[in-house]
Amino acid sequence: RVLAGELELDGGEIVKSSADIKVAFLRQEFREELRDDRSLRDEMLSVFSEVLSLRARYDEAEAALAAAGEDADAMQGALDTMAELQAQLDASDAGAIEKRAERMMSAMGFSPSDAELPVTAFSGGWKMRIGLGKALLQEPQVLLLDEPTNDLDVNTMRSLEEALLDFAGCVFVVSHDRFFLDRIATHILAAEGDAEWVWFEGNYQEYEEDYIRRNGEVAWKPPKFAARNLVGAT
Repeated sequence: RVLAGELELDGGEIVKSSADIKVAFLRQEFREELRDDRSLRDEMLSVFSEVLSLRARYDEAEAALAAAGEDADAMQGALDTMAELQAQLDASDAGAIEKRAERMMSAMGFSPSDAELPVTAFSGGWKMRIGLGKALLQEPQVLLLDEPTNDLDVNTMRSLEEALLDFAGCVFVVSHDRFFLDRIATHILAAEGDAEWVWFEGNYQEYEEDYIRRNGEVAWKPPKFAARNLVGAT
């Protein structure tokens, strides 16, 4: 959440290679942010909130022009507003958002007939595809994922891995799924010992082998605790 700009640092600083780096964050609780009353298409398009807002304001200005009647000042004011909004829409490539959403739905494995189905029609795995698709539609340079493999079926897991491997930017993943990390990770940032952070180049299996070389196999295995019988004999 600090990297996403949602929390302030208690100390230190974040150093970015560029001030305008775009970051997208797919939270572990992202399903709570989906609108059940929206269609799949509308949920995908909700990423473009600024464009949708500009369109709504343009429609209002158009309605004001129609209602102006013979009032020349009102007509001119509406026309000026429409011209300004149209310039902003053109600059934001507003006409392409539907095509972008359609391409992303296809890339996430949805069929054209799925576009008008409500979000509630999809299982947890398919909702993950919606969340990931929305994150990728933001065209970020950095993608943050918090436990993205929770409750995923095999096919959705494969689609997630393929999407991440094809992603041109940097992906920062928090995950307890070592097999997932083996397949997609190129670097590991691990907390070892007493809050010591270790940066390692390689996937999770390679990190495990390196850890054992440095600390011994016993240190890698979690401690085992003997269970006590808490129920007294009768």
